[in-house]
Amino acid sequence: MNEKTMDMTKGSIMPKLIRFALPVLLGMLFQRIYNFADVYIVGKFLGDDALAAVSIAGSGMYLLQSVMMGLTTGVYGAKEEQKVTETFVTSIYVAAGSALLITIIGVIGAKPLLCALQTSDDLMQDAGVYLVTIFAGSIGTMLYNWISAVLRSLGNSVVPLTFLVISSALNIVLDILFIAGIPM
Repeated sequence: MNEKTMDMTKGSIMPKLIRFALPVLLGMLFQRIYNFADVYIVGKFLGDDALAAVSIAGSGMYLLQSVMMGLTTGVYGAKEEQKVTETFVTSIYVAAGSALLITIIGVIGAKPLLCALQTSDDLMQDAGVYLVTIFAGSIGTMLYNWISAVLRSLGNSVVPLTFLVISSALNIVLDILFIAGIPM
């Protein structure tokens, strides 16, 4: 095992659990930073209506992330090579099928979801465009969550955190570029 992975089956569990869980918790924080950054930048550069639309759609985005995290959590590494291989292959199918299903349901169901959230008519269009865009990118989100689950099952919670830190920074830079620089 390299220095970023750990064998959770040997030695004292508490220090390992803390060392493993801290990057996972920080990763969850960085996943929330996506919406916080979107809300802040949109509010600063596009105004109150755009801010309200992104804020409302953020609930749908959180739902999407939660479902995807839940669907990919079952990947594990029990040191039983045959079971690990079977679980790994099955998890690929579950992740791909779920991403496709979530994309279709999300794109079709964005407006009903926004209606259920009691989105006002004047915000419906912008919130819908934002939410459909988020759901259309489900495959990328699922791919990240699946790879993260695989790495965590192998005892590596640092690399998924690194990806999230980089992607959060990239999200902020691209938000500023596309919202302030190229008003979209």
